Amino acid sequence: MVLVAGLAGCATAPENKPAEEGKPEISEATRTAYAQALELLRDEHYEQAISAMKGVAERNDALAGPYVNIGIAERALGEPDKARKALEAAVERDDANAAAYNQLGLLHRKAGRFAEARAAYEAGIKADPDYANLYRNLGILCDIYLQDPQCALKNFRAYKERMEGNDEKITRWIADVERRTQ
Repeated sequence: MVLVAGLAGCATAPENKPAEEGKPEISEATRTAYAQALELLRDEHYEQAISAMKGVAERNDALAGPYVNIGIAERALGEPDKARKALEAAVERDDANAAAYNQLGLLHRKAGRFAEARAAYEAGIKADPDYANLYRNLGILCDIYLQDPQCALKNFRAYKERMEGNDEKITRWIADVERRTQ
């Protein structure tokens, strides 16, 4: 399942409201084009989604979301270098975009660049401490790849605090790490 980042890092196109200070104005045409591009990405039509997202970025180059989604699609197509460039472009446009940092972390982890993955997750947490997936993915990195159970436990607990509902999987992960640290 592919996670999709919206114009500002959420899963849908943002509401039609005035731009926040320091944020780009988003036209209705851009919102419509973005929604169509998201559908292509959700339907796993990656090449078409990339093309559509590039069109959205051309309409408003200051937006980070299209670049995050280009990165997701490029990663799905097995193009890690293109994915990294797109995600770095997203961070250049919005250094508080937690979804971009999360995707960069996933990309680095898959490539075996664990220090870079950790740095990406930690930068994302610093930018947006409420973005739960960063904690989950940092916990996985610490537990499985870095063999650092204290880091894993801290981040799994932080993830559980921020997530909605009760996830039995994370409860089991926490219990497993706690057993191993005793």
